[in-house]
Amino acid sequence: MKKTIIMAMVLGFAASSHVFAQDDMAPAPTQPADPFTSLDANQDGNLSPAEVQGLQGIGDRFSELDIDGNGSLQPSELAAALQP
Repeated sequence: MKKTIIMAMVLGFAASSHVFAQDDMAPAPTQPADPFTSLDANQDGNLSPAEVQGLQGIGDRFSELDIDGNGSLQPSELAAALQP
């Protein structure tokens, strides 16, 4: 009888520690996507006119926002455009 009780306790502890170990392995919550990264469809680090086409206040002012005139928007240029 004692062996049965002891075995049940050991199995109970083993099962509960397994559950806690699985919780520790759960993936960390993800951060919300950066607006620049979510707009950069080809992930080249720049926004082309096609990637911002149709975005009010950005797509229609692309050449004005492209401060260095290289034909694409860098993160700093987009950040400047989004400033109030």
